[in-house]
Amino acid sequence: MILIKRRYFFSIILLILLTGFDINAQELKIGEKAPDFALSYLLDENKMFTLSDFIEEESNKLIILVFAAQWCPPCKNDLPLLEMFHKKYTEQGVKILLIETAEKKNNKLKKYFRKAKLPFPVFYDKNNLIAKKYKLIPIPCYFFIDKEYTIKYFQRGSIAKGQEDIFEKNIVELIK
Repeated sequence: MILIKRRYFFSIILLILLTGFDINAQELKIGEKAPDFALSYLLDENKMFTLSDFIEEESNKLIILVFAAQWCPPCKNDLPLLEMFHKKYTEQGVKILLIETAEKKNNKLKKYFRKAKLPFPVFYDKNNLIAKKYKLIPIPCYFFIDKEYTIKYFQRGSIAKGQEDIFEKNIVELIK
């Protein structure tokens, strides 16, 4: 148990050192505007998207922006819940977008996501530029963004182990 906690601690420290996150940066707050950005799909680098592309899509009422990393055990543990929320709420206007914050995009990373066959898009944040814009640490991190680009809910940390009810309650409230 202590070994696992120690590994999480060192993983977070490594993430801070490798990505240059500013620990003193003020995190974005509920009610603030979400910064727009452009990223490429992890599995198809020729396809780009912007946050605006998804917000302006008529059927989308709520965007759930997920910052995660393939090497992060809590992030991996959350994937089945995200798949469940995707299945349950897509037709009601919820769009989940996963942003991979790994240091390097390599074949191992692509292979992992090809095998996972996630039902929502996965994008790659080269050099963590978008993560820095969103001033986040640690991962996983979740931002609920409405049609006006307003951050309506924010959650830092895993949604597994008792947090999924709060997460889902916020989804339901925001798509009414």
